[in-house]
Amino acid sequence: MIKNTQLLGLILATVLIEGCTAVSIYQDPVAKYQTAVNTASDAIRPYLLGVNDLNAKANLYDKVSLNLPWGTEDLTNAIPTKEIQLRLQALSCIASYANALAAVASSKDVSNLSQAAQTLGDSVNGLNETIQGLASVRSSNAAGTLAKQAAKLDLSAPVTSLVTLVGTLAIEHAQTKAVKTGILNGEQPINQLIGLLKSDLQSLTLADNASYASIKTGMVLLYNNARGKTDAKDLMALIDQFIQDSDRIETLRALQVDSLLSDMQSAHTALVTFAKSSKKPEDLSALASQIDVFTAHVKLFEDAISSIKTTLNSTNKKALYGNYTSG
Repeated sequence: MIKNTQLLGLILATVLIEGCTAVSIYQDPVAKYQTAVNTASDAIRPYLLGVNDLNAKANLYDKVSLNLPWGTEDLTNAIPTKEIQLRLQALSCIASYANALAAVASSKDVSNLSQAAQTLGDSVNGLNETIQGLASVRSSNAAGTLAKQAAKLDLSAPVTSLVTLVGTLAIEHAQTKAVKTGILNGEQPINQLIGLLKSDLQSLTLADNASYASIKTGMVLLYNNARGKTDAKDLMALIDQFIQDSDRIETLRALQVDSLLSDMQSAHTALVTFAKSSKKPEDLSALASQIDVFTAHVKLFEDAISSIKTTLNSTNKKALYGNYTSG
């Protein structure tokens, strides 16, 4: 287990040795990286929390298309709750890492550094505990297709590296800049953690596309049934609603969540490259450009989700499908 006080001591010792000037060049890019990582994490979380709901809705729409009765089996979680927790904790761990870097780069308040260190340590420890407890869950629950796919995600290597990293930083921190050391020593585990999550979400996206296809097929049938019971004067409103619902599904299908993690990974790689560079203006510009790409992608993602929620609120209709429309 990680000693949170160890991490705090290492951070404080290095800040005192290196001084504020040494880390000032990192402050702006690290702050922007932190904001983008946290925003992306917040956007991905409802997706993960909605995966099982989406699968259940697809099951129900399939039954509508086949004219079969609904059953409790249609509502069973396709992915065990512990598997969802694993992915949420991995996101929290990445965000905590970004938060800790930002705290080291900009904070002069010891209590802030202490909180960042504790949060990072708690995140890694919590993720590690979940990984350790997943073996029995996977052996007993991985019966369905999605559960089997979810059970393939193995985060033990990057988490082990993070645990080892924090436990051995005492030797290295007295010799190098705090932020630089944090970035360089986080290169492998954080990059690996993001990469594994990205590959996992690519697989989930394929399953989501199948679910959206089932929902759309069932939706067409329901609208055709509604059309037969709608007066001619109300058909235009029904058509508008039909198009609106279809557009919402296609917007959700176009939101490739794994691509957010691709940009997060690229931004992290750029941060590492900058830490290794001579810190010339062109080095800072290259880092800023990559973080801007990541930030812009997160903004587009958020705007798309916001537009869907706005449409749902304006029609005063509860969403029947989609991972991102809850809340």
